Amino acid sequence: EMTRFLLLTLYAEERTRSYEATALGMAAHGTLVPLAHSTARMGAASAELPVLQLPVLLQGYSEYELTVRSKGAERDPPPQLEFRLTYVPAAFSSVQAAVRLVLCVGVAATLLAYGAAMGGTAPDTAHFWVMSLLLLLLGLNDPLYAACLARGGDLTLQAAS
Repeated sequence: EMTRFLLLTLYAEERTRSYEATALGMAAHGTLVPLAHSTARMGAASAELPVLQLPVLLQGYSEYELTVRSKGAERDPPPQLEFRLTYVPAAFSSVQAAVRLVLCVGVAATLLAYGAAMGGTAPDTAHFWVMSLLLLLLGLNDPLYAACLARGGDLTLQAAS
């Protein structure tokens, strides 16, 4: 079993100002369900070609609709678009979710143990920084990833994580 993604990649010219890409899926009852959304301001002064990527988890809808809107000068040439199907084995996704879960539990336990150990002492700047770094490490491990994976790439959980 594989998890399938459609990856839309947009390569823009430097003079183009911004792009917005949206992916929708056609539900069984005929309504369009939002799946993914991405925006990018182009025209940065870097030497690299500006790129916008929109990964869309293919969830079994009957149809998919991709919309790309340009917010630039009318005379700018249209961007180059590339569509690619990407497959991720389900076993890999499960291992990744398990590793993140173990790391989150470890960091949460460390955070609670440190907080309990420092509870009786006077507040100090070092304590604040250690607690802040532990909270950032917990967020970096994305504790909502497993729930997002279980719900098939729920947009609300993706945005929260």
